[in-house]
Amino acid sequence: MKEPIVIIGSGAAGVHCALTLLQAGCRVQMLDVGQSGSIPPLPNVPISELKSQLADPESYFLGKDPNAIRLPGDDGEYYALPPSKSHVVESGLATDPRSAGFSPLVSFARGGFADAWTGGCYPFDDNDLRDFPIDFAGMQPFYDEVAKRIGISGSDDLASLIPYHDGIQEPLELDPHSEFLLRTYHERVKDKSPGIHLGHARSAVISQATDGRSACSSLGRCLWGCPTSSFYVPSLTLAQCRTYDSFDYRPGLRVSHAVCDSTRQVKAVEATDEQGEKHLFDVGTLVLAAGTLSTSAIYLRTLEQAGVSEPVLTGLMDNRQIHIPFVTPALFGQPIAADAYQYHRLAMVVEDAQLPASCHGQLTTLKAAMTHPILQRLPIGLRSAVRMFRNVRSGMGLLNLSFPETRRSNNRIRLVAQKADGQQPSLHVAIDYYPPVAERQTHKRVKRQVRRFMKQLGCHTFGFWNSTRDMGASIHYAGTIPMSATAAPHTVSPSGNSHDFPNLWIVDASVFPSLPAKSLTLTTMANSIRTTRLMLESLKSS
Repeated sequence: MKEPIVIIGSGAAGVHCALTLLQAGCRVQMLDVGQSGSIPPLPNVPISELKSQLADPESYFLGKDPNAIRLPGDDGEYYALPPSKSHVVESGLATDPRSAGFSPLVSFARGGFADAWTGGCYPFDDNDLRDFPIDFAGMQPFYDEVAKRIGISGSDDLASLIPYHDGIQEPLELDPHSEFLLRTYHERVKDKSPGIHLGHARSAVISQATDGRSACSSLGRCLWGCPTSSFYVPSLTLAQCRTYDSFDYRPGLRVSHAVCDSTRQVKAVEATDEQGEKHLFDVGTLVLAAGTLSTSAIYLRTLEQAGVSEPVLTGLMDNRQIHIPFVTPALFGQPIAADAYQYHRLAMVVEDAQLPASCHGQLTTLKAAMTHPILQRLPIGLRSAVRMFRNVRSGMGLLNLSFPETRRSNNRIRLVAQKADGQQPSLHVAIDYYPPVAERQTHKRVKRQVRRFMKQLGCHTFGFWNSTRDMGASIHYAGTIPMSATAAPHTVSPSGNSHDFPNLWIVDASVFPSLPAKSLTLTTMANSIRTTRLMLESLKSS
């Protein structure tokens, strides 16, 4: 193969596609914007001691603005990215004013969105994969491969609902709050609430040393970026790819579209560098792995270059999420385990016969935070709220509840021409999203079930604390160029090969035909490896 295989994007899908190709002896060129953050300081110092040892702790923890302080405002969000992760998420695409119902986020970071993910690793079961051209048995070897590559810790206590696979290490030790909740569930709640299940989370963090990475040492610094590489981010795999002489990584480039001939064979891609200059890169085989929104934008502009006027991609999906804060009075006044793994240690499955798949929840207990937006929502003065917070924060937590989603034709991404006075028309992305008709009734029904369950655990939830996140906030984007066993415009084959462009493959979540409530990153990585190996077979036979 004379030309390298060109991959667009260094996120979870792109780096695992690249590594699979490199291991097979291929030459790979990766084009990427590739923004990077700072190296974590003092890598062996726990969170409880970091403030006193840093030369400028205010800038590290809060930023210059300070942009890491999160107080609940009009957006209703409970979390903000710290300054060390501010490079990961951009406010959105250059969208047209006619966009509606969706708040898009994009990432131009090395490693993509998953450079700031919370590490949930939950494989899709046969019901989750019912619209995919593959079942769990076909996906399992690739889940095994991902677990081997990235390191996953967890337990099989939810195996009847979330399939178990090889390569999973022992779970991390539970913090006192999580341990109390899980023990209470098994002792008093499990048999009384058959529709809701609680168990250990499965997370992209290693509990034993693996491939030169040290086991999690409970420094409590996960949110700011794991300083010991115990927690997996795709930039670790990118670094592994860069050890290959056959890998050419080109950061600082934003790809606009592919250039095709009259048969729609991709011949090149056009990219703009940081100085605004445009470049053409020759292509033999092109792989889109830029994330659903960016991949869709590139695909739409390529269709427009191929003569399709104002093209549209339908079926955009994202998981609606509801944040449900809770308090557990039995834990009030207890010491806080600040030097502990920060993200969720417990996972929840909520079965609902009226939904196409179960809902999925992640329970995060408050640990390293010195303050929290919940105190702003207490119906008392701020001074009293701060005093109360100090006494109750050991019993505070947050349930992030996700709902499954399906493709619908009125949810779409499209290109529209926008004219400016005296200038050539420019193409803008417009995004339209309309929720399911019965969404409010569904949320009300499931929240009622969850509140009863939390009460049985000894927890209290309050409706004025709940926050239904905007569509786009979960960043679980998928479905715009779905896999299809039969050829159709704007779809890909089960191997990820475009039905519109013969030498184009797509390996990110834009190819998902449906979207379960579970985090999609594990399946994105597994499916990327699967489709890349099928692509290799196709290239060898051609």
